[in-house]
Amino acid sequence: MSHKAPGEKTPAAIQKHYEAVIKNRKEAGLYLCDTITAYNRKRLIDHKVPFVIPGSQLYLPDLGIDLREHFRQVRQSRVQFSLSTQVLILYSIINRYLGPFTPAGMAGKLGYSSMTMSRAFDELEMAGIGKVKTGGRERLLTLPADPRELWELALPYLKSPLRRILYVRPLHKRHVFEKMPLAGLTALAMHSMIAGPEYQVRAARNDTRFINNNGIEYEIIPLPEPGAIELQFWSYSPGFLSTGETVDVFSLYLTLSGETDERIQKALSEMMAGYKW
Repeated sequence: MSHKAPGEKTPAAIQKHYEAVIKNRKEAGLYLCDTITAYNRKRLIDHKVPFVIPGSQLYLPDLGIDLREHFRQVRQSRVQFSLSTQVLILYSIINRYLGPFTPAGMAGKLGYSSMTMSRAFDELEMAGIGKVKTGGRERLLTLPADPRELWELALPYLKSPLRRILYVRPLHKRHVFEKMPLAGLTALAMHSMIAGPEYQVRAARNDTRFINNNGIEYEIIPLPEPGAIELQFWSYSPGFLSTGETVDVFSLYLTLSGETDERIQKALSEMMAGYKW
């Protein structure tokens, strides 16, 4: 079973086709592809789907073979989604709000203009994610019915919302940072078995007003220390998509997916595997 068309199939689709081959042909098979993203590679291994990437990796779980000469991570040639399109995708996954909906209807939920949402529809249509139909004078977007499939299709187009980091030491027992959702390794520790840092990580919308209170409510410090706070500034409001103490798991994944520490990557896989789709 090979795939040489532009773009990647989702791991769920690959697994479905693989199982169909095994059932219909009554013989072993494997998935052949030229390149694969790190996330999809992990998913195939999680599902124990045999695959080969010529010159890179041979994975045959039934024979206990996992040979890796080198893993060439795919450089995404795709244009990343705009901020508004990314928020639309994550909101739809988290709330299972998959359409059909109009630009005006989604604009009211996300706080963007109808024109901005119309451009988001354009981006999704160009990426082949969801279906856009015109009914009368309205455009209707329907996203894939399976939230996991939507995440896998959209992931190559998504980017980390993290823009910059500030380390602060609160000067009072009660402080403004307590109202911000937990993020980074602190949040990851709550969704996996990884140990959290000795300081808290919290996230806020990118806003320079925090700098103005330096020396009144907190002190800015050069490096994190026990009891301090790593304050992450995001390109969109982390609290908007949050459903609990932490930022949403999808944005959290995006902020940490570039980390090279294997413990973090393992914890991210654990977190996503435990998500109730």
